[in-house]
Amino acid sequence: MYEFQAGDPVRGKDSELRGVVLKVLDEGWLMVRETEFDMDVNVHSNEVVLSSMPTDKLPYPLAPKKEEQPSRKVKSQHIDLHLESIPDSIRKRHTHPAEAQLEFLRRCLHNCLQQGCSHLEIIHGKGSGNLHKRILELLRSHAQVRNIEPLKAALEKPHGIRVLFR
Repeated sequence: MYEFQAGDPVRGKDSELRGVVLKVLDEGWLMVRETEFDMDVNVHSNEVVLSSMPTDKLPYPLAPKKEEQPSRKVKSQHIDLHLESIPDSIRKRHTHPAEAQLEFLRRCLHNCLQQGCSHLEIIHGKGSGNLHKRILELLRSHAQVRNIEPLKAALEKPHGIRVLFR
């Protein structure tokens, strides 16, 4: 299960809710600024998922702006989903390794998009193919993903996926 953070754009799983997480509350509850009616609502984290809503289109600022620094567009990022590369804080929250790997991927994907990456290389390694299929499902449902292509599998190159963003 994804651990939401303030600033995450979200949408309702079974509702028309669209907004941004303002604050993470106790016991899985979130304070969300709902965009259509411009009001704060409390929802449980099980009722929402990450959204690809651009935060610069919101009718209100997320936080007070600090000194603006010239932005540098990061061309690409590379992440490794092998278990030894995933932080202990994420790994320990999940009983199944694939859940930890997917949570880490969601966080990296979110950070990559916030930094303005043009593409991301995801190394998931060789296995039964189950993680590969789940990664493809996640990427295909993401609005910012333009193209998905497999990395060439060879003896010297690990198994993975290259993602190009809009």
